[in-house]
Amino acid sequence: MSENQSNANEWQACPQGEVGQLVVGLRGKRRTRRSMVIGGTASAVIVLLLVGNFAINKMQSPEIAALKCHDVESMADNYVAGKLAPAETEHVRLHLENCRRCREKIAELQKLKANGDVAQRRTRLLKQHESQAFAAL
Repeated sequence: MSENQSNANEWQACPQGEVGQLVVGLRGKRRTRRSMVIGGTASAVIVLLLVGNFAINKMQSPEIAALKCHDVESMADNYVAGKLAPAETEHVRLHLENCRRCREKIAELQKLKANGDVAQRRTRLLKQHESQAFAAL
């Protein structure tokens, strides 16, 4: 037993290249570990981005009052003109209460309609004045 202990306490020179191989092995393990951490982090970020993108897209196209944004867009002209049935008008109104994007589009259409009505009135008045002026000649 004392012989084994004396051998354990004696230092021996390492064979040539053994320390170099140990360093290369440790560097390889470090690279592998770093690659796994970076890969895992990148995967987690991609998953979070996909979930976030899905959530944002879902919020931009709300299904409110059984109408989607594209349904409201297709009925927008008739809604602004007051040509929808009362039930459809109510569905659109409920959707507009909760959807800023559709509300802005409807407001823009209403503004265009109001400007168009003013332009039509001006045209009618000009034609009336022209006809009165020519009649006076």
